[in-house]
Amino acid sequence: MKANEFVKKYGLELSREIVSKQPKWASNLRVSEIIGTWEYTEKVLPSFSIVELKRLVESHELVDSVGGLDAANRIICDAFHGSNYPIPEGHEKLSLAIQDVELCHVD
Repeated sequence: MKANEFVKKYGLELSREIVSKQPKWASNLRVSEIIGTWEYTEKVLPSFSIVELKRLVESHELVDSVGGLDAANRIICDAFHGSNYPIPEGHEKLSLAIQDVELCHVD
């Protein structure tokens, strides 16, 4: 299971909780899909990085802070409509956050 699949299946709130309660020794999260449990691990496979999960949580928070996915997409579109200029740093971060959020969307 990948971090974005975890967010899709178990939700953003549980993902936030896992990130906030991460023990210092843990770097990964192993999930048992059969019984719906998870545990912190050091490097046990199959697992995924808690850093990756944290990035996804932060991306959701950034997108939410501008009014959600539709608003974020409008901001990016409006900023670069017909522009050949390089992407400003803040907009690049928002653009990457949008990609993360879209990866986590439930189909």
